[in-house]
Amino acid sequence: MYPLPWQVWLCICLATVLVGPLLYMVTRLLVVYLDEEDSVHYSLQSFSFNMYRNLMVQGNLITSHRWSLRFIFITWYFFSFYIQALYSGTLTASFAFTSFQEPIDSLHHLAQAKRDGYIITTLRDSNFVEAFKYAESGIYKEVWQLFDHKDPDQSFIPSQDTAIDMILEKKMVFINTVVNSELKAALRGRHKYHIARHTFLFQGFGLACSSGSPYKDVFSSM
Repeated sequence: MYPLPWQVWLCICLATVLVGPLLYMVTRLLVVYLDEEDSVHYSLQSFSFNMYRNLMVQGNLITSHRWSLRFIFITWYFFSFYIQALYSGTLTASFAFTSFQEPIDSLHHLAQAKRDGYIITTLRDSNFVEAFKYAESGIYKEVWQLFDHKDPDQSFIPSQDTAIDMILEKKMVFINTVVNSELKAALRGRHKYHIARHTFLFQGFGLACSSGSPYKDVFSSM
């Protein structure tokens, strides 16, 4: 049935089944009410079979001098031509369409990933959870709604190693720091993972010194 949807095929089947009885009914009405007798009488089976032949590009063996029948024939010819062109064109286009799947490269792609069956995850009790959970609006709030809150264990993973391993086992997106993700992926085979190009939630890092440390005054003066 590919590439046409089943609704289109259903309409084609119904039209093919009904065109034969329609022609036969018109013929009988002409005979009864106009008293027109053809030199050749065609049965219901003949009308149905020849209309099917025409749809299969095998021609129509029925001829008639009545314009009412000719009009139905012409309409059916155009219908058959349209179906053949539609199917061949759609089939060609489907072959030319690339099967490349767009990568998940930013937070804005997560909604589509969720619809495609991916589980959106992050590290439990991490800064990411706080950022998404307490966001009042914007993309962070939208991402928070994508997590599985009915079963939190599905979306909030207890450890990074567990999450990195789970990515290879199921359709899952893990929100994590870039450095840690690169390191974990390199240990398991970097080619097995795709790490998003767009980063977010930039964090600063600092140094903590004990009281009386000789480095304290140096850092403070910088």
